[in-house]
Amino acid sequence: MQASTTIGSEFMGSRRIQLEFDKEAVWRKVEGRLSVFLDTNCWIDMADEVNSTACRVRDRLKALVESGKVFCPLSWGILEELFKQSGESCKLTSVLMEELSLNAIFVMRTELYQWELSRSIRRALGELDEKSRSGLFAPPAAFVGTPALNWKADAPLNSEAIVDLKRFMRDGLSKIGVAELAGMMMGRSKPSVPPPAYSEAAKKAKERLKGNKKKLFLMEAEYSFITYIRPTLFTYPQSTIAAWTAKFGPPTDEYSWMRNALEELPALQNFVDIMVVADMQPDRKDSNNHFLDNEIMVAPLAYATVFASKDKGIRDLLQHRAEILSKRECEYCDSLESLEKWLDTRFGDLKNLDAGC
Repeated sequence: MQASTTIGSEFMGSRRIQLEFDKEAVWRKVEGRLSVFLDTNCWIDMADEVNSTACRVRDRLKALVESGKVFCPLSWGILEELFKQSGESCKLTSVLMEELSLNAIFVMRTELYQWELSRSIRRALGELDEKSRSGLFAPPAAFVGTPALNWKADAPLNSEAIVDLKRFMRDGLSKIGVAELAGMMMGRSKPSVPPPAYSEAAKKAKERLKGNKKKLFLMEAEYSFITYIRPTLFTYPQSTIAAWTAKFGPPTDEYSWMRNALEELPALQNFVDIMVVADMQPDRKDSNNHFLDNEIMVAPLAYATVFASKDKGIRDLLQHRAEILSKRECEYCDSLESLEKWLDTRFGDLKNLDAGC
């Protein structure tokens, strides 16, 4: 599911009505904390208390969140997998997610890349606060997004009605937490439609490019720029567009220009790198599981302090097939045991903490 946290942009005559979730409130809760991203298996192991390591890590994370040192952000892919669960496990996991995430999720894919572009442009203009990540996180209800929360008026709305709609979005929907959302969404049946292919470029690449990595990169990068960057870039003044594009070298060298531009768009760069690896897999399958496994890596590997996943496919991709980890400061932990060691090194000995189960 992909949707923007800006919901319900409608033209009412000559007026454009724009509703947004309260991302500023989310940022105020997590600003200054280290971010520890966990995949679904890690969350379930901690919630279900599968072993003493899971309990120790869970309890230490609770203490670190309580003390204001860390938070554990979610992503739409993690929520997608959560809502496929049902029963007591889903309830326990969602409650734990709410406690440790502080109800912060990375913004959806399209908005994430728009956010990166706006930062890169502000950097080019000398206007960027490099430490700020304001706008990167949204409340859980943003997962539902358009069209489920979209609205359509049969007649133009007066200013009072517009104010009420904006207040409902910011003060009502923005306050829905993970546990409440899970109660509404849990046990959803699997989509009846087939999972989306990663890109049209990838389909062509499997047939035509025969593993030529440079050509695969150019195809995926071009697709990503056309899909996610160009529509937003063209909303800026021509002078701004020229200043931004000039940063990355002559347009005649498309390969170098794309690589240089992606350096300033780390999540999009992760996406392109992951897609190039996927293109080179002769047995690749566009299943929902593969789709979500790849999607959950994009944002946290660019912006989290730690990325913890015990998934074998993710471990193989990150350690043997892609160069993402060499480009990022994010620490990769391939198990809760390795995350425990990282927490021990950063914050002290976990073994002094009661296991709690």
